[in-house]
Amino acid sequence: MSFIENLLQTNSHVHIHNDKRVYVEQTIRSLINDGRKMLHIVADFDFTLTMYEKNGVALPSTFAVIEGDDRVTRMDVGEDAWF
Repeated sequence: MSFIENLLQTNSHVHIHNDKRVYVEQTIRSLINDGRKMLHIVADFDFTLTMYEKNGVALPSTFAVIEGDDRVTRMDVGEDAWF
């Protein structure tokens, strides 16, 4: 039984689209292999860390700033990798 199959069988509340299974498994294995020193979490869903607008102009979210930075790379899994 694969890692993902075991995860889905033991956690009935977890659902993964069939076309995303390989990506999800790669991501989870990467998290496990790289360890906590390589994990970075950014959460600013309600704009408490960043300003929403300045002088009437909407500003990008924290995630949009990170996503748009050329120094930040992502796994080569296709254009739809950013969820």
